[in-house]
Amino acid sequence: MKRKEYKRILLRGVNWLGDAVMLTPAIRALREAQPGAHIAVLCKKSIADVYRNNPCINEIIPYDRDRGLRNILYLGRVIREKKFDLAIVFPRSFRSLLPVILGHVPERVGYATEFRGFLLTDKLPRSEEVLATHRVNYYARLLRPLGIERIPDHTEIHIDAESGKWADEFLARQRRYPGRKLAGMLCGATYGLAKQWPPERFAELARRLTEAELAEFLIVGGPGEVELARGVDREARVPLINAAGNTTILQLAALIKRCNAFVSNDTGPMHVADAVGTPIVAIFGPTDIVTTRPYGAGHRIITVNPRCGPCLRRSCPTDHFCMEDITVDDVEKVVREVLAAAGKVDEARTR
Repeated sequence: MKRKEYKRILLRGVNWLGDAVMLTPAIRALREAQPGAHIAVLCKKSIADVYRNNPCINEIIPYDRDRGLRNILYLGRVIREKKFDLAIVFPRSFRSLLPVILGHVPERVGYATEFRGFLLTDKLPRSEEVLATHRVNYYARLLRPLGIERIPDHTEIHIDAESGKWADEFLARQRRYPGRKLAGMLCGATYGLAKQWPPERFAELARRLTEAELAEFLIVGGPGEVELARGVDREARVPLINAAGNTTILQLAALIKRCNAFVSNDTGPMHVADAVGTPIVAIFGPTDIVTTRPYGAGHRIITVNPRCGPCLRRSCPTDHFCMEDITVDDVEKVVREVLAAAGKVDEARTR
């Protein structure tokens, strides 16, 4: 059967940085299936950079917030004026669908959750099977009503030349040991404290590998992680580069791309590292390594596989042993292996 062709497609984007990155394989698969369509992404202004410069996307429609009747009516009017003929609603909330309804989009695809199934023209069940798959596949499942089954095996972010130049100049100013490998480090987790490996252990890890002359460490993070990063910087008692709270998403991506390894909790910048091809050492506690691990190949996951997890709690009601039982020795061993492998790759490239 010939696949239906659409002229104007609206993608109602997801709300978190990591999820936005994990949506990119579905966007590329949609573009390959609908090469002539105008594809627009409606998303929060704070994560619009994830989609910027992406050749699969024709238009980004950013908004500050979608709460409150006035804002929902405004987004509905914007959508209506653009005359989309298909909307794929990736978030599962009732609220995320309302502007699409008010925008008079005739075909609407989404998960049948929060009693909104009757408002969708193609509704998919959010079954246990779906929830047990990687989040990339969870989003891509919504393309099936369009006859799209296969998706790319990688996430993507497209760094512009200006952000790349900024990263090079920043590192040129800040690096104390330019001859060493560069290791990125993300000590926080926006979702909650339960996802955070103890910050003093990040500091100890950075101190050991810096004193062993194996790496120089770069701390990154969002505006809410500035104080945490400063605390790790002080406690490490060796020179670290601290960029937390001082980057756009594309500048963050450019910095991470220049790293030989990236040590992180399960959080948004971990997926940014995956998108730019930097080897990741990911520390997982209460979250599910099946559904939210880095999507690409070659990354390393450290977890103690707790008997009470994955619990997905924001804070731990007991002793937080899923993170406390992961030692600095455990992480150091893996980071050393990743840095050594990165060295072999670098040598091969220079031959």
